[in-house]
Amino acid sequence: MQVYIPATVPMLQRLVADGSLRPVSGTAFAVTPKLREAYAEGDDDELGEVALREAALASLRLLAGVAEDSGDDLPPRRAVLVADVGNVTLRPDLDDAVVRIGAPVTSDDVVAAFVDNAAAEAQVKAALGAVPGSSFHYYELPRTPKSASRVQSQTLTLRSMR
Repeated sequence: MQVYIPATVPMLQRLVADGSLRPVSGTAFAVTPKLREAYAEGDDDELGEVALREAALASLRLLAGVAEDSGDDLPPRRAVLVADVGNVTLRPDLDDAVVRIGAPVTSDDVVAAFVDNAAAEAQVKAALGAVPGSSFHYYELPRTPKSASRVQSQTLTLRSMR
């Protein structure tokens, strides 16, 4: 089954260094029967995008749990690994797309990786400030009326990702 695994840049570094990665709590997202039921329309590619967005949101929650003084100088970036794995348990009790992976994912299992680029950093920091329990606090104060509308536009974009 193809799964979407929420990750962080340090987790990707461990995957490269160790050749395998155990997702946090074994949690991943996939196109499950329950996810298909939840949508009246959509092919597997479109539903895969839904699972990818869910994993990106979970990656944001992982970033929110990282202390600001973690010692690394890496910018906060959401990351999602796409992998083909066999040992998967559906968890519709948690959410429509949630699955649990029973074994570590190897680098050979990974078919793609999505990582935010530098242009998304301000939006990721702003979103981190909105996650309950986050140690990140980020505020961009508008300098001009034009930048105030840009900040408002970014906030709307982040809300639509939920």
